Amino acid sequence: MAFGDVIQQADGASSDSITLPLPVAAGNTLVLIGRFRTFEGGLPTSVSDSVNAGDYQSVIAVGEATNTLRLGFFAFPNISAGSPVITTTGTTAYRWLLVELQGALSSKISSGAGSNEAGGTTFTTASAEMPSGSISLGATIGAYDTSNFSPSAPWVQLVDGSAGNELHKRVNTTTETDNLSGTVSSSGFSVTPYSAAWASFTEAAVVPTLRKGSQFTVEETLAGTVTSATLNGNAITVDSHVGTTVTLTDTGSGITTSGEYPLVLTDDTAATETITVQVNVYGVAPSNNPLQKDGAALASLTGVQVRITDGENINGTELYYSGTATTDASGNLASIDLSSTAVVDADPVLLHMRTAAGDSIIASETVGLI
Repeated sequence: MAFGDVIQQADGASSDSITLPLPVAAGNTLVLIGRFRTFEGGLPTSVSDSVNAGDYQSVIAVGEATNTLRLGFFAFPNISAGSPVITTTGTTAYRWLLVELQGALSSKISSGAGSNEAGGTTFTTASAEMPSGSISLGATIGAYDTSNFSPSAPWVQLVDGSAGNELHKRVNTTTETDNLSGTVSSSGFSVTPYSAAWASFTEAAVVPTLRKGSQFTVEETLAGTVTSATLNGNAITVDSHVGTTVTLTDTGSGITTSGEYPLVLTDDTAATETITVQVNVYGVAPSNNPLQKDGAALASLTGVQVRITDGENINGTELYYSGTATTDASGNLASIDLSSTAVVDADPVLLHMRTAAGDSIIASETVGLI
């Protein structure tokens, strides 16, 4: 499957909560095409979802005044695998089309738009440069669900949505100044108001993500067979190397804080390749100076017993224990790494603490990236 190909799609009418039928893979792109009516708020003030952080990129928008429609074209590189629920803030999508595309789109690098409110069958957007190595995506809407746009080569129609929205694509093997053009047809209407917009993108690099201590894969470009690897300068295990895919297990990186780290691969010719990876460390960062007595911090203590159990009940399963924890001058415990357990982000846990002086405290905490 090539960059920009359709993985799955869904479309519908009058909704500000939009989903796809299947979970979305990390590293792919979500594209939302919507018709938005001015008397229902016009274009969204933002588009976001329940899985990824941040707003979608507003790729381009264009108006069609006869029926007060506005075409909105939004995209987001899906960072986390899951089933995102997309929300349009400040308006309702009168007609919408949601598509998962292969690969991560960059920010737009060129674009063009236009609208046609007269009768006739030809339509052309504004022209702009389409760089070599990019793909261009075109979004089209008609005033009626029966409207249809047939793009001129080298554009091809990717999706003909049932609600009248369409998605088109062209692959730019050379740099050209061009536009999105084609013919418009409508069954039963002599006038076909139409809006269209396109934008060009390159494929953005996706940083591989792993959970500390877990198995993961990366794609490499070495000529030989990978025989060893280090993560943040420490040796980890090479499980297999098939084609360009290397499977590794983080058996000893020693990483204590989530972030991006260098993965260095070495092959049997002694050639190396460095790949940046995101390592997620899951655990608890005790909050609110939990070691306090009568409002005063239990500062600079040694020999503190700390136990973490899962869930919110006092008899939960033990996830962590130490009899040698310390507090700093403010009474804070250090962050506690739970990556080797099965906990995930937002899991509730109980933090049980007992000092050498016999003071006991239980505090509710939430698992997160530390």
